[in-house]
Amino acid sequence: MFAGLFGPTIGVKLSAADKDTLESAERTVPFGPAERPMGGYTGLPEIWNGERSGDEARAKAGVEKAFEHVAGLPPKAPKAPKAPKALKVPKK
Repeated sequence: MFAGLFGPTIGVKLSAADKDTLESAERTVPFGPAERPMGGYTGLPEIWNGERSGDEARAKAGVEKAFEHVAGLPPKAPKAPKAPKALKVPKK
């Protein structure tokens, strides 16, 4: 997943360098519930959701960077299958 919405917040998964640049230059927010934000994701500044000139382009650029970053990641390795559960025998 390269981007998502949580309420009014657009969350993106950026490279470490892009994330550091964005977080040092803008007022980003955690992405996800306040008590448990999603690791590895940055919430774009909510002011970018507004109607001001250039904000939409900035948000779009952030989402495009996230897409490019995630598209370049290697595929995840498949998980090992779980062992079958033992059947419970009712007690007599």
